[in-house]
Amino acid sequence: MQRLLSAYTGAREQLFIVPALNEAASGGYAEIARLLLSLVTNIRVKNAHCWSSLLLAAEYGHADIASLMLECLDASADSGTEKRILGQAALRIARKGRAEIVRLLLAAGVRAAGARGGKST
Repeated sequence: MQRLLSAYTGAREQLFIVPALNEAASGGYAEIARLLLSLVTNIRVKNAHCWSSLLLAAEYGHADIASLMLECLDASADSGTEKRILGQAALRIARKGRAEIVRLLLAAGVRAAGARGGKST
């Protein structure tokens, strides 16, 4: 029964909650993102294009939502992988002139790809 319940919870997140969170993140709907974040167990889930909700929020310049998601990410066990992916995107985000997002990412420990001898942390 526990395994069935876990499978249902995972499927529910993948099919309903994560896509809605992606839409809220890319569209700038902070209150909806906050509500959905309370229902998600893994914010590192990627969409079909390998973008997480956090990356979508950062890419579209929604600093308030990116900040919320970074807080959730820092509370998770393995935030290193997501921060490396964000590091790869940081230069692209900087080129778009999104200084607030870049400051936010740097404050969270994200390093741009190519920084410090070509490594990102």
